[in-house]
Amino acid sequence: MKQVLKFFGIAVAVICMLSITISEKTVFSYIYEVISPATKLAQRGAISAYDYSAEQTSAFTKKLFENSVPKVDSVKSKLSSTRRAGSGAVGEPAELIEPQEKQQLDSLIKTHR
Repeated sequence: MKQVLKFFGIAVAVICMLSITISEKTVFSYIYEVISPATKLAQRGAISAYDYSAEQTSAFTKKLFENSVPKVDSVKSKLSSTRRAGSGAVGEPAELIEPQEKQQLDSLIKTHR
């Protein structure tokens, strides 16, 4: 309780000191004139830092969500089939690859960065 009374006593004393008038202006007005350019500069800096942070966060979350959901190719028609007309089971190649062609493709994949 003593701490609370001490706090309110100091607060009232500061308010009374800041409201003393000198040459038709309060002490607070004189202090405000001196400090206001610095506070405006600090406010502009805080706003630009917030804007930069918001842009970076937005870009990061957009990238995060784009990479988090796998893109699945799905067919929504009930008339679709799991087989193509004229081909065998799903996953079979459209043409046969010769062993020599397969070796060339493997070597190409190994050398490609």
